[in-house]
Formats: sequence, structure tokens, C-alpha cells
Amino acid sequence: MLAIAGLVLLIACANLANLMLARATTREREIAVRLALGASRGWVIRQLLAECFLLTGIGAVLGVVFAQNLSQLLVAFLCTQSDPLFVTLKLDGRVLTFTCVVAMTACILFGLVPALWARLLAQSL
Repeated sequence: MLAIAGLVLLIACANLANLMLARATTREREIAVRLALGASRGWVIRQLLAECFLLTGIGAVLGVVFAQNLSQLLVAFLCTQSDPLFVTLKLDGRVLTFTCVVAMTACILFGLVPALWARLLAQSL
């Protein structure tokens, strides 16, 4: 069950990475125009990271909320009248820390890709 959950998480992360890279390629022209109009590279990088931090923060919070609710639903589904299941489900600091670290790593990794592409594009002009 844990391997299947990990596989689903891996597929979801790959899909998200693909969507963010596709978004970056569509914004390549916008970033090049901003740089050509005089925006500093630092400002463009800060803007992209701020947008990415907002998206990953919302995603991490929603993920924690859904995980909490769905785990309670799963325990209720597995519990029967003849075989009750008593499991205490509470948020753990280690899990929240791991979620924050993964979210921020994804944000930095996929938020900087458009900025690096724009930098390369500006250098080639």
C-alpha cells in the first residue's frame, strides 16, 4: 500500500513538474521582454520565486488538509462493527517539516528554471 501511495505521489510530482516547465516555456517571451525593458535579473527572479512560493504554499496546505481528512475517512472505511479499529490520527511535526521542505525545494527548483532560461536568452541577444 505504501509503495502504491509513493508511486502515485511520484506520478503527481512528475505531472506538476511538467506543468510548471510548460508554464515556464510560455512565459519565456514575457521574461525576455521584461529584461529588455530594463527589469533587473534579480527583480525577475524574485517575482518568479514569489509566484512559485505562493503556488507551492497553497498546494502544501491543501495537501496536508486532504491527507488529514482522507486518512480519517480511510480508517472509518476499514473499521467494521465486529472489528473496530482505533487509530489516533494527528498531525506530526516531522511530517509537516518534510512537507515544507519538499514544497520549498520544488519551488526553488521549478521557480528558478524560467529565470535561468531568461538569463540565457538575454545573454544570447
